Amino acid sequence: MARLSLNRLTSWAATAAGSPAASIGAAVLVAIWAACGPVFKYSETWQLVINTGTTIVTFLMVCLIQSSQNRDSCAAHLKRDQIIRALDGAKDELMDLEGLDQVALDKIRDEYVRGAELARKGNSVRRQDEESAAAGRYSRLSKAVNRASANARFRSRPSNGGLSSWHQVGRWSW
Repeated sequence: MARLSLNRLTSWAATAAGSPAASIGAAVLVAIWAACGPVFKYSETWQLVINTGTTIVTFLMVCLIQSSQNRDSCAAHLKRDQIIRALDGAKDELMDLEGLDQVALDKIRDEYVRGAELARKGNSVRRQDEESAAAGRYSRLSKAVNRASANARFRSRPSNGGLSSWHQVGRWSW
């Protein structure tokens, strides 16, 4: 329940902070601060007020933006996974790739690069995959994805009795 309330609060705050009213409000605050300069004789305290204020706001906005981006990224990944699942001929192995490490992703990308090079030379990569599937064999991409997935899962297993802080689909698992 608290997590749901926090998500609602961060969604509302991100929307409010990105509004034109927030930009105008920030500009008005800076103008008021600048107008107060002569009154405070442009003292160090006067400068410290704006420096401290902007530092705090910047820190909070970074956290807010990251929270919003994590949620948006997770939703986009889930939508793409659903599209992959729904399309005939799509490679189901490509679902949930965001859980793999960079080495595993590089191996999969290399398979697609090789496939693109073959296609440019006039060879049909799709036909080769269909023939492999019809013959009951895994394609090279399927093998690479399966190996990469197994390696990534093995490396991401927590070694502290189940309490972990590794990242999974935009959320922290505890």
